[in-house]
Amino acid sequence: MKQFQVSKTWISLVIFVLMASGGAIGSENKRFVTQGKVMELDLSRNILIVNEQTFALGQNTTIRDSKGSPLAMEGLKVKTWVYIEGVKGERGQPIVATKIYVLQKQIGRQEKHLYPFMQPVAED
Repeated sequence: MKQFQVSKTWISLVIFVLMASGGAIGSENKRFVTQGKVMELDLSRNILIVNEQTFALGQNTTIRDSKGSPLAMEGLKVKTWVYIEGVKGERGQPIVATKIYVLQKQIGRQEKHLYPFMQPVAED
């Protein structure tokens, strides 16, 4: 009877851990947003590093200023503040940036309401 109790406890623990880590296990193709300074930029490899995260620049990546006006790829520079929306791929792959907004400065919590692209989006 005691042996059964231990096994039942372990099974419950494993189920709990799997449920708690569901976000990490099923994190493929999830929306990702961040704000930070561009640390590295390699346009020849279409790579951008912000907050120590590597982002891939794809054919569908759009670059805009803080008012939403389109910018050329040259609008991205190292040490520039950006807000990035992207999609997480498989583990080990860079996040694919879908939208990049070039900012004048870091946008604090109290200022986010001034930037429509920073508003929360309902997940499907």
